[in-house]
Amino acid sequence: MDRVKTVIRICLQLDAETAIPDDMALMEGDYDIDSLDVLLIITELERAFDINIADGEMKKVDLVTIASLSSFVESLCHTATAKDI
Repeated sequence: MDRVKTVIRICLQLDAETAIPDDMALMEGDYDIDSLDVLLIITELERAFDINIADGEMKKVDLVTIASLSSFVESLCHTATAKDI
């Protein structure tokens, strides 16, 4: 989950002191990501985890919180462990 948080920190330009709890809302929360943010996050996740996220594969439910996004990424990383994410 730490790697996903790092991607979010980079994409949303959050400083190192900003807490990113597992239940941090991505949609309709403090950071209310928009479609451009989603594209940036997808691109960075693909690069960071060496995965390919096909069009339509990521659903809105996958972007609700950091935890849901991490679960989605974990499901795509067959060889990664939850600890690595």
